[in-house]
Amino acid sequence: MKVGELQLQRNLHEIKPPSVELGAKIQGPEKGAAENQLKFAEVLKSTLERETPLKFSAHALQRLEERQIQLTAVELDRLERGVNDLAAKGGRSSLVLIDNQAYLVSIPNKTVITAMSNLNGEKNVFTNVDSVAIV
Repeated sequence: MKVGELQLQRNLHEIKPPSVELGAKIQGPEKGAAENQLKFAEVLKSTLERETPLKFSAHALQRLEERQIQLTAVELDRLERGVNDLAAKGGRSSLVLIDNQAYLVSIPNKTVITAMSNLNGEKNVFTNVDSVAIV
């Protein structure tokens, strides 16, 4: 099984059909179909609106370890907030700056691609970035 398939399977949620009580009247096809479509639309909308947790690529995890970057819960929350703000504005390949740390993030995948620290005093160049959030 490929990694992409595993990620898809992890994000799937079981949707249980509504239970039918004994003695309940079975509705005609037009009315029941319309109600089922409405319920499906509501379930789909709520599923899509759920925030996907932020992921870290293998490369990003390696950089975090090499560069001894340890994210606190507060910093992780700020990073997620920045990613969500960028997603709302249409960002795709974005840079999120937190204090003296920089995170390159794939916004559609909500995946941190790489991480850098100690931005002060170093020459840093970021390319192929379409948006930046300072959080």
